[in-house]
Amino acid sequence: MVGAVGGGSCRGGHRARAARGAVCALIGTVATAALFAGCGGAASAQGTGSPSALLNTLENWSALETPVDQALGILTQQCMAQHGLRYYPFPQAGQPGGPPAFASPVFGSMLWLGPQSLAWRIVNGWGLYEETMAQLSQPGGISGGQPAEFQVMSSLRGQAQQTYMKTLWGGGKTMKIRIPGLPGQTFQIGGCNTTAGKQLFGSVAASVAVPQYGPAILTGSIQPSASRSRAFQASRAAWAACVRSGTGIAAASPSQLFLRFFSLYQSQGPTPAVHRRELAAAITDLRCQRRSRLPQSIQQAALTAVGQLPNAVLGELQTLVGVLDQARVRANAVFGHAQSNVSGSTNTADPQSIAAPSSPSASGGQVVIVGG
Repeated sequence: MVGAVGGGSCRGGHRARAARGAVCALIGTVATAALFAGCGGAASAQGTGSPSALLNTLENWSALETPVDQALGILTQQCMAQHGLRYYPFPQAGQPGGPPAFASPVFGSMLWLGPQSLAWRIVNGWGLYEETMAQLSQPGGISGGQPAEFQVMSSLRGQAQQTYMKTLWGGGKTMKIRIPGLPGQTFQIGGCNTTAGKQLFGSVAASVAVPQYGPAILTGSIQPSASRSRAFQASRAAWAACVRSGTGIAAASPSQLFLRFFSLYQSQGPTPAVHRRELAAAITDLRCQRRSRLPQSIQQAALTAVGQLPNAVLGELQTLVGVLDQARVRANAVFGHAQSNVSGSTNTADPQSIAAPSSPSASGGQVVIVGG
């Protein structure tokens, strides 16, 4: 359903999951909490035949890939350890230093509506007050807490740093992805990161293409097309007028209103006055959404945009969704092996030996390798 908060993964692919600081993690945590107060995320990427099912999968692509990213961190850590090097997986959304919600395909776009339960908003608003207080209780406060992997990287110098980066990222090969209707993107491949990605996705090409393709289609094709809908534009204008009348705040979208209060907490702190304003604005926002029928107009505009995707794109999406589902199954095997290691059991297969899922060239001949 359009309007649920998207997952907290930064959809620049697993190679771009560098942490962005505890301030960004706060937004990711709030957005994750809002998900459970709204429509909820998809549990599986399968079943993408209808436009509504495909739209739901695209909106939740980040959340669907989260367990794969976690398994990627485990496998990368194991690979680096085999080379005598320390590696700490980057935190996921909702964890200190994890990726922010505004880097997901949905947050910050016309598709984000926030939690859709009025009862939840009456008590929590957007959840900003509670999460700000929780962050303040952590070491370093809102702005503290650098991911452990950044600390490892920053401690290295000269040849040691070069050796570490080459072991992790490889030594010069690149892969280019061409997604229909969008500029080509080039990614560095090699090293433990690529080795781990291949184990999970079945091929190097798939490990690069899967994290990119769904979010790129959502942000590059569906959102621009849906935003041109006259019904959506009328509903958004009615929502903005309603919010301005009820709060005195001029905002172009629900996510923009949310960020306004996030900034307010950063500048003034979690004071009772700011909390009261958050509660009142969050309630007004949802009531204005319902009055203007903004969720319905967004849903219809997005579904129309999905129906207009070329058959070639739909076919490639179906293929990559299948690869993602296989990667999620394999990730569960990695988790099981890691848990067995913790408990001291040795009667398990090495994750290196778990058969990788078979997959095609990942994007119908659109992925090419460049470099030596």
